[in-house]
Amino acid sequence: MLRKRSTPDSGGFFEVFSDLIFGVMAIFVLLFVIIISQIRPDQESQPSVDLMIAIDVSASMGDPLKELKESLSELVENFPSVIRDFRVGTVIYADWVGHGGINIFPLTTMDGRGKSALLDWIGSIQQKSGIVDTNLAIETAIAELGSPGDQTRRRSLLLIGDVGPFEMRGGQQLQDPSGNRPLDTRFVSEGVELVRAFAESSDESRVLVFFPDSEGYSFEGKRYQRWAYNESRDFFCTAARAAGPKGEFLDRDGRLMWSLLSMFLTVEDLEGKEGAAC
Repeated sequence: MLRKRSTPDSGGFFEVFSDLIFGVMAIFVLLFVIIISQIRPDQESQPSVDLMIAIDVSASMGDPLKELKESLSELVENFPSVIRDFRVGTVIYADWVGHGGINIFPLTTMDGRGKSALLDWIGSIQQKSGIVDTNLAIETAIAELGSPGDQTRRRSLLLIGDVGPFEMRGGQQLQDPSGNRPLDTRFVSEGVELVRAFAESSDESRVLVFFPDSEGYSFEGKRYQRWAYNESRDFFCTAARAAGPKGEFLDRDGRLMWSLLSMFLTVEDLEGKEGAAC
């Protein structure tokens, strides 16, 4: 996953200001959740939600992974107060993870026991150097959500990663991460179609794609340039757009909680709505 070292970028004023704004938005979202939980609305009016989260845990996720774990822990702690019937599962992926590069926490109801188990799971997530099978992670998360038997239940896919399907597929390494071979793009359309088919499988399917937007990342005290950054960003953006009006693309963690809350609770007319903006 490493190509060359680079010096840290000096964040400009507008980037810092933007991060501050998104951070403030996240705080307001949590306050909203807390207020709603105290109001305790009619249980029958609250949505039923299944959420599967696919998370890349390879080395290049080192910078954002800590913040993501905090955001996901906040989600698990607070959202069950807003959502009547809330089930969450996760898929972590990298070649060093067991079971062929995939490890699954199955969809679990967020009652007391379920919340405790998932918080422990999130806390145990680590990252280290490795390659990823991005499409396998997408396939697995969608399979865990199952077929849309209940058309009123919202099925949500949260895809978090920073490398497209260029490194590994079906246990076979596709690309030398040093960049000595041309980028293998054979499986890009496959990944995009997986997301498109999921979005079209039910009126209540939703897709949120989060691509940590930083070309440089830190690993073991060193600074590197992310491999295949532009091509990977294009893949995740295209996947979000493939979901049409049911998809959203994010590249800043400060908006993650707000977007998830909107995904879960919004009852909207999608006709005429534009797809993800990247």
